[in-house]
Amino acid sequence: FSEARRIAALAATWGIPLSTHVYPELHLHLAAAETGVLAVEYTDPQAGIDLCHQFLDPVARPVAGELAVPDRPGLGIDIDWDLVTARSVNRFSTRPAGAGS
Repeated sequence: FSEARRIAALAATWGIPLSTHVYPELHLHLAAAETGVLAVEYTDPQAGIDLCHQFLDPVARPVAGELAVPDRPGLGIDIDWDLVTARSVNRFSTRPAGAGS
C-alpha cells in the first residue's frame, strides 16, 4: 500500500488519474485515501473471471454503481483459510493439500 500511495502521489503531481485493476476489496482503501483514483475495477463474481472473491468475507458488492469502504479494522475483510487450504495444491503433487501422503 505504501508503494501504491507513492505512485498515486507521483500521478497526482502530473495530473494523471489512476484506475485500479482487480481485487476491489483492497483497492477501495486506495481510492478512499487518494483523490486521484478515477475508478476501482470491479468484476461481477458471477462472471467467473477472478475467483479470489470466494476466499473473502465480505465480498465487495456495488450499490447504485458504488462500492462502500468497509468500516471494520484493517482491510475490513477476512480470509477463509479453511477454504484456501481445501483448494490448495502441493506444487509437487496434483492432490489437494491435506489429502494425505
